[in-house]
Amino acid sequence: FWRALLIEKIHLRDVSVDIVNDALLEYLESYSGARSLMLITEHEADNGSSKFWHNILPRHADTLVELYIQPKYAGGWCSDTRSLDSIRQCTYLEILRVKVDQ
Repeated sequence: FWRALLIEKIHLRDVSVDIVNDALLEYLESYSGARSLMLITEHEADNGSSKFWHNILPRHADTLVELYIQPKYAGGWCSDTRSLDSIRQCTYLEILRVKVDQ
């Protein structure tokens, strides 16, 4: 599904998913302009979290109004000092829902 959207250059403004995989991350990295990103991660692994915080989120920083990251487990998908720089770039952000890693 995500590869088809990428190939057809269909850029969604609002993305809400409960499965985060490589295809989704590749798709989100392929464009900018999302308004809302809602990602629920079910896996314990941090797969793709670094790519999301450092490459993907900054691409959407100028348009993002809502960011919701709900990891099932603590780790890379939780917000911490390394993700804060990327969140700071989202100057139009109105709604932020993340878990904070202690």
